[in-house]
Amino acid sequence: MKFNIFGMKVRALKSHTLTQSTGWAGCYNSEKGLIVIDSELVGKEYQETLVHEFLEAVFDRCSFNQVIQKDQKEIMIDLLAKALVENFQLKVK
Repeated sequence: MKFNIFGMKVRALKSHTLTQSTGWAGCYNSEKGLIVIDSELVGKEYQETLVHEFLEAVFDRCSFNQVIQKDQKEIMIDLLAKALVENFQLKVK
């Protein structure tokens, strides 16, 4: 799937080795414009991880990384992702 985030094309892919190799459920690579989600995730866990990584890309494109500490950013993004998934039926185009 593909996203357009403030003029930047970002692809999202599933990987069956992500968690095994990194211990992460998902990750965003700003240099490649790539979101990778563990293919073992399903349902709400998959949605929250995808939205979390999407928000990572949004924060990166807005340069929030320059003004917010990493641990604070992670907490904000995690809470936003959970609230969005809880309250909206999100569908990817």
